[in-house]
Amino acid sequence: MQPIGIGGPALSLLAGGIGGSTLAPAKRIKNWAWENWWLVFAICAYLCSPWIVAAFSIPHLSSVYRLAGHKVTLETLFIGMAWGFAVVLAGKALDLVGYSISTALLYGSSVALGSLGALFLIDRSKLFSSAGLTLLAWDLLLLVGVGFCAQAGRLREPPPEKFRPAYFGQPAPTPARTRLGIFCSLLAGVLATLFNIVLANGEPIRHQAIALGADPNLAANAIWSLGVSAGSLPSIVW
Repeated sequence: MQPIGIGGPALSLLAGGIGGSTLAPAKRIKNWAWENWWLVFAICAYLCSPWIVAAFSIPHLSSVYRLAGHKVTLETLFIGMAWGFAVVLAGKALDLVGYSISTALLYGSSVALGSLGALFLIDRSKLFSSAGLTLLAWDLLLLVGVGFCAQAGRLREPPPEKFRPAYFGQPAPTPARTRLGIFCSLLAGVLATLFNIVLANGEPIRHQAIALGADPNLAANAIWSLGVSAGSLPSIVW
């Protein structure tokens, strides 16, 4: 067994830090309702950026999809679009309960469920092995941490009317809004795990990209460009 280097965990921590802070500037937006800035965010982050990255990192991009086949390409698009409903729910949860609570619940639940879901999809017999039980224990610990983060966020997050102008007609926080926001956060976390299926289903696309000269470490960008851009559509339609 090869030893695990620090590169992968370090990149994971870096990605988690960037992902967890991506929407922090939204707390400073005072003159737009969330649907307005969420539209700009979805177009820039989900619709345009993946194709720009793929165009620069994947040689012969159009040929990759043609040779991979219409079936896998369309399946990747449709699953990515289903994942996009998690994106809409994430924006709504942020609007309902604030940045800290929604982000903690969404990322924590999606990581915990996603890791177990990936193991279930790859080899479900390992769920009750020592490795699977260890993963389950760490996921439970992660969910406990999510609970603490959510509580901390609830205590320090200013209520929405503190950073949203009253003329948008947004109601003051109520237990009903809080419950709905928590539900949206958790449901978004569950649906976010669909992106694991996007990546697994799109493996033929990655292999084809490598065959046409893409760096194996960057070949998955051909899958991301399809899945993420399709995931922008529910937000844009909303």
